[in-house]
Amino acid sequence: MGGVRTTSKKAPEIEKSFKPNRELYIWLLVIAIILMLLCFDIPIIQERWFSIAVGLTGGVFASVLVAWLIDEANCRRDEQEAKVNYNTLFRDLIFVFNNGLQVLILATEDYLHDDTAKKWHEWVDSAYEQTLHHPDLIPWFNEQIVMFSNDLMKQIKRVMGQDAILLKSGIICRDDIQALSTMLTACELSNTIFNTEKNENKCCAQLKTTCGLIRSMVDYGPSLQPINDIMVEPTIYKLSLKLEQKEKATRHEHESSITVSAT
Repeated sequence: MGGVRTTSKKAPEIEKSFKPNRELYIWLLVIAIILMLLCFDIPIIQERWFSIAVGLTGGVFASVLVAWLIDEANCRRDEQEAKVNYNTLFRDLIFVFNNGLQVLILATEDYLHDDTAKKWHEWVDSAYEQTLHHPDLIPWFNEQIVMFSNDLMKQIKRVMGQDAILLKSGIICRDDIQALSTMLTACELSNTIFNTEKNENKCCAQLKTTCGLIRSMVDYGPSLQPINDIMVEPTIYKLSLKLEQKEKATRHEHESSITVSAT
């Protein structure tokens, strides 16, 4: 994904998987084999019921084996589905943290003129710091943080909607669910603050606090922790710089051509 760089932590991998109860199947197969062998050792069975006994025990063996193979196939399918769901959901979460603050970053960079990548929460801290020196940024800060919270809230709800299969597979744990639930509450709180707090300065400070809560919860969830290490490039700002440089170059060429024509 363009504009994203990660540091030391890697995106969490699936450590557990859907697995059938293999020990149970093995014991059932062993029992079936033992019963089949008994058919050959007991004289009464050999004389009268040999074919019936062997047929029954063989049928049990075959049934257990088929059930095991079907269970393995179903588990592989469920695991693959869980992986696809997880990769999609995690990618969408990363997209929010990478792109949800780009407009706010652009407004901040007009004062900082720093195009180095930062972690998402560092961009929030940097933007908030600028609001203390440039009050005209406060409305931008408030609106962009709420928009970021709304986008994040949508993705969290998507993840929570898949929590059963993700938990079953071990892809995420209950700490992740608890962290996401608290993040969802923080996003909802951001909306409430924005819609009810009339003082823009207080609103700005409180929204900064909710971002801090979101950051803490990302660190709390084992599967979410890599998000806080993502390095977010100021993509829109860099694009605006390129456009500005191109416009200056075009203007310079135009002025030079006018000068040449005049001479």
